[in-house]
Amino acid sequence: MGLSCGNPNALAALQPGEVVLDLGAGGGFDVFIAGKKVGAAGWAIGVDMTAEMLAKARKNITTYRERTGLDNVEFRLGEIEHLPVADNSVDAVISNCVINLSPDKPQVFREIYRVLKPGGLLLITNRVGPDAWKLPGRTQPTGSCVHNLRRLGLHEVIADQWLVDYDIIQATK
Repeated sequence: MGLSCGNPNALAALQPGEVVLDLGAGGGFDVFIAGKKVGAAGWAIGVDMTAEMLAKARKNITTYRERTGLDNVEFRLGEIEHLPVADNSVDAVISNCVINLSPDKPQVFREIYRVLKPGGLLLITNRVGPDAWKLPGRTQPTGSCVHNLRRLGLHEVIADQWLVDYDIIQATK
């Protein structure tokens, strides 16, 4: 469906009945995996900023429904800096190599905090590389990102640089 740099679904302990939000959903791959994990009582929402990718993801819904028997996924047009999701409505936010592309990362994290329910989980994977924080659009190394997430109110923040080129960040609201 598209390129990616990690698998937040493999790391997230999603439970049946939870609401999951995927930032930068693209063709929907991670949303469909999350939908299976949360089951019929749960919901998986994908947000993407391009109509073209939303059309592709929405087209894939039919196949997902036929293969799983589930009707628990949806895709919304929006930017990750201004999420089209209600306050305190999401149990888990996942993102796979998208937040690193935002020109306003602090706003992205404020939005994540806004939509997460108390106790909600944030799990992101991002391609960064050892000098990526020096590149345009990345103003801080991972350690500063962790500090800022804690200042925002997220706790149990865990960051790991995995295989040199990827950051995995997990936090709880």
